[in-house]
Amino acid sequence: MRLLEHQARRLLGGFGLPFSPSTLVTSAVEAERAAASLNGPVVLKAQLPFGGRGKMGAVLFAESPQEARDAARRLFAMEPRGCPVRAVTVETRVTVVRELYAGIAWDAAARLPVAILSTAGGIDVERAGATDVARVTFDPFIGLRAFQGREMARSLGLNGKTLAGAGAALEKLAAAFLQLDGVTTEINPLVETTENALVGLDAHVEIDDDAAYRLKERLEPLGQIDAYSAGRPPTRRASGVRAARCLPRRNPVPGDRRKLFHFPAGDVTHTWTLKYDPTGNNGGGMLTATIGDQTVTAEIRPGHKADGATFNRFGLLNMMRHADPRAGSIWIDDLRLNGKEESFDRDPKWDGFQNRRTYTTTYVRPRFDFGYSKTHFAGGKAPGEMGGLIFLGDQQDPERMAYYGDRIEELTLDKPLRASGKIALQQCVTDSMGLIGFFHSTDSMKTGTAQTSIAPENFLGFAVEGPSDEGFYVYPYFGSSRPDQPPETSRSQQGVRQHIYPDGKSHDWTLEYVPAGADGQPRITVTLDGQPYSVALPPEDKAAGAHFNRFGIITTHVDGNGLKVYFDDLTYTFRSNGSAQVAVGGAAQWLMATRTSPGST
Repeated sequence: MRLLEHQARRLLGGFGLPFSPSTLVTSAVEAERAAASLNGPVVLKAQLPFGGRGKMGAVLFAESPQEARDAARRLFAMEPRGCPVRAVTVETRVTVVRELYAGIAWDAAARLPVAILSTAGGIDVERAGATDVARVTFDPFIGLRAFQGREMARSLGLNGKTLAGAGAALEKLAAAFLQLDGVTTEINPLVETTENALVGLDAHVEIDDDAAYRLKERLEPLGQIDAYSAGRPPTRRASGVRAARCLPRRNPVPGDRRKLFHFPAGDVTHTWTLKYDPTGNNGGGMLTATIGDQTVTAEIRPGHKADGATFNRFGLLNMMRHADPRAGSIWIDDLRLNGKEESFDRDPKWDGFQNRRTYTTTYVRPRFDFGYSKTHFAGGKAPGEMGGLIFLGDQQDPERMAYYGDRIEELTLDKPLRASGKIALQQCVTDSMGLIGFFHSTDSMKTGTAQTSIAPENFLGFAVEGPSDEGFYVYPYFGSSRPDQPPETSRSQQGVRQHIYPDGKSHDWTLEYVPAGADGQPRITVTLDGQPYSVALPPEDKAAGAHFNRFGIITTHVDGNGLKVYFDDLTYTFRSNGSAQVAVGGAAQWLMATRTSPGST
């Protein structure tokens, strides 16, 4: 089903996406009143279940309430494509500096959701060239991270608040897409105003019909929703294009393999199959799953095929991740396994391992349990180290931000900074991350709702993190003193990022910041076991400055999962004259705090 624009704006607004002020009216008199309340030039838009309204004359402008009344009369008299106009929105006319397009759709070839950002927004998006568009597919179980959106924006030449705002908008748009079982979610245009703010002027949301029963609480406040034709994905660049008409939507095609699907839970029985074809995907291997008349496939990636796998059991296996309060139950019967049948008329005595077990765990999101430890995991000279369980923080909640760090003299970006030590990564899961480096005890712990950057402000160090399909890396990470500035992690790269595995092995690392490297740019370099990787800081970040009065572990500003990591034999700059502090076996005096309750250890 495709929502009308006013419904799409309201729905996406619930995910924190900004839109221009708008009032829904159903008569010319209401339009006049709405225009008067907005106190300025307005735009009137007919609410129709398809795009291209501007070319049809279904978008009109008015300078006064009287002109708005006349424009509304003309709109209510229209029937574009045979659809009578029953509602019109009256919106503030925004002065536009630049128009962007932001959308999420399904990529049929990749069988993954794809984020699309274009600097040719509005009606120009269909004519956008390859250099005007950035596309990134992402894992629907993880979502699109804000830094991925910012990297897309940076690749198109955007910077400053526009870059940060575009990244945040794409992250929220992707979250809406996944939570709404979307076929398409888009904002076009997403405009930059004269106040340097990003605001949506139009929205398009299309939801899978079969998911409507699960979205009742979200959809009911939107009023009547008609099941119109599926319309088109955001542009011709997305898959599955077909013309929008004012006709009932066709039923989904059985066997459609474009995307993941949902199916009813509860007291409902489903038939299912799971097949692996080693010759599928041109010999790469293909998994095919069906539930009822719905089918989804997964191509085995070459790297996974090369790694290989062996199996000696078939049955149920729990997911290896941190505890989650959400849980469910599933019952399976009448199995056929490679020709062998199992009806479960009696206990088949299958092999079981800890499958009827209850236990208590503290690995519950979000929990912080890091600081000094008497352990010896990182392989230092003597027992005693720092580290533990580090979940991603959340700047929206002061109780979900924490740090553990040594007090140091206030340092800035004007002089070199150095640190070194040992590290051992014990456990990690998808969407987990750890930060160690220089930060500020108050300015790096500011609360807020923007979440334009995962990095704390005034942070210089390195991250332990990585994409789920590649594993974990150690790489430089920097958050400036500007709250709207995304972290610099990949600008002007030199070297190769080094993998670190959750196998508990000890590694040597170094961190170095120089105000002017060989290329004249400020540069952060991290080495893991002697292998260097560095990024350059843009001049505007150095000019904005950053200051630090702690060295240690600090949580991020956007939440997620946790990892377990330990550090030892630390050496780090602690005075502006370059003096180094040495912490072996936790001998230095350190400070651990949350945003609300600092205290010494």
